[in-house]
Amino acid sequence: MRWRFFVSEALNSIRGNAATTLAATVTVLIVTFLMGIFVTTGWWVYHYAVEKRNEVTVKLYLPPEYASSVNKRGEVANQVRELPYVKSFTYVSPDDAKKTLSPSAQRAIDELGFNPLPPAFYVKLTDPEKASVTAAAALKIDAIKNCGTPGRCVSYGKRITDQVLTTLKYILIFVGGLALLLGIAAIVLIQNTIRLSIFSRRREIEVMKLVGATNSFVRLPFMLEGMLTGLLGALGAVLLLAIVYFALNGYNDGLTDPVRLVGIPQLAAMLAGFGLVLGAAGSGLTLRRFLRV
Repeated sequence: MRWRFFVSEALNSIRGNAATTLAATVTVLIVTFLMGIFVTTGWWVYHYAVEKRNEVTVKLYLPPEYASSVNKRGEVANQVRELPYVKSFTYVSPDDAKKTLSPSAQRAIDELGFNPLPPAFYVKLTDPEKASVTAAAALKIDAIKNCGTPGRCVSYGKRITDQVLTTLKYILIFVGGLALLLGIAAIVLIQNTIRLSIFSRRREIEVMKLVGATNSFVRLPFMLEGMLTGLLGALGAVLLLAIVYFALNGYNDGLTDPVRLVGIPQLAAMLAGFGLVLGAAGSGLTLRRFLRV
């Protein structure tokens, strides 16, 4: 019965303060819409970063004669298995390496009359950022150290790999920082908007306090009002994001990959929850000063 009273009070307040309710709803809608974009973009960047990290491969080249000797390759494989940070490794023959090249490069090799590509072990790491450590340890293996091409017996694209990992790390920090700032700005904006509604009813709050109403009794209708306002704004943002999603999906499927990666139902539920929390936090923090009577 009491909950019905609180909900009724919240709905009456929303109807009686339509202008401020609309302003708060639009504020939540804009903030939640931006948050949805940041979340999907940030998660896609994180997934892309992890994917790129996992693609880092240390290539250990062997002398040409090892291509025809299973026993020699087996001895080296046992040593490679003992290297630090090795997750898995695969032997790649000269013919297999040739197949990974572009058609023009393959034709050039055919014109040579022999395959100059060396046999190699391609190593995947448990920690791609430790590629330099694994590469240095691999050069202590005699067969790799004396591969026949001094200075090129181990390769993992150090410069490019380091640049990609560093760039993606900074991008993740940047996106995370923006999302945090957006969340703080959202609370401040919703506070200012809801404050207008509460300020217009400050006399009512003072009277309720003077006749013995507890803080929770006064606070609950306003928090319910804020939660309903936040939920309405969040649902509006979800609808707007859905329109944008289907528009972009009709234009180019690749543009909607970030949203598809997060999951549309999960994103909608998360934004709805964000709107509820945002409305409740904004109302609760704003109401504190008016309860000191």
